[in-house]
Parts: sequence; C-alpha cells; structure tokens
Amino acid sequence: MITETARAVLSIAVLAVSASSLSAEDYPSRPVEVVVPFPAGGGTEIVTRHVSIGLTKQLGQPFVVLNRPGANTNLGTLSVVRSRPDGYTLLIASFGLVANPSLYRKLAFDPQTDLEPITLIANTPNRAGRAAIAAGQFAPRIHCLRESAAGRDQLCLLRGR
Repeated sequence: MITETARAVLSIAVLAVSASSLSAEDYPSRPVEVVVPFPAGGGTEIVTRHVSIGLTKQLGQPFVVLNRPGANTNLGTLSVVRSRPDGYTLLIASFGLVANPSLYRKLAFDPQTDLEPITLIANTPNRAGRAAIAAGQFAPRIHCLRESAAGRDQLCLLRGR
C-alpha cells in the first residue's frame, strides 16, 4: 500500500515531468501561480501547498498558491481561463468542475475546451459525487475527473488553453 508521503513524492515527480513539457523553453523560467478555487485552510489547499513546495524545490522557481474562492470554484477557474495560456497560471480542480455545468445555466467558460488537464494529484472518497453520477445527474466533463464515477473525488492540475 502506498503511503501518503510516497503519493506526494510521486505526484511531485509526475507534475515536474508534466510541467517541464509545457513549452520549449526551460520551464519554469519565472514564478508559477497555482490557483486554488477554495478558501484557505481546506484539504485542497493543504495538498496544493505541499505539492507546490516540492515543485519549487525540484524546479527552482516559486510555485505560488493563490486562494480564489467563490461561486462553487467558478471564480478561481475563470481567473485561470482568462490568464495567458503559457503554463504559468495553473488550476487545482476537483468535483466542482464536473458539477458546475449542470448547476449553473450559463458559465463564462467551458471546462472541456478552455482547460487542459496536466495530471492527477490526489484521490479522495466522495460518496455524494458517486451517487449523483450514478443517478445520471452529472456527466463527467473532463478526462482528469472521469474517476469520480468510481466514487473518488480527484484533485487535478489544469492550465488554460
């Protein structure tokens, strides 16, 4: 069984490989913003800060965590969608990204076309999400979140397209 520490190290390694392939230049050549669309102090932020510390050490540039909560993750997501699609503004996404197109009549972005998955960071149990998907209330909207149907909420790293 993989320990939490091993998962974090593995996630950092996968993120480093993914991040280094974002462009032809030596990535990153400047600080990277990592948007967490939740308030400070929650599990998503804690995991993101640990991963960001590892990425900063491994890649030599700061990965700065920015909390942008509001509108069930829509405000933080929109800030990433509106950023330059250069890999220097990243989004930590979870089940809200899948559910929001079903919950809001009009979104200012399309999660399927405006965001690009980079990697999976963590799996956590999500019984409510599994029940909603099983009942046909939400259709998975992005490759990185398809496992939600199996009852695992996932934290995913994405960037704007």
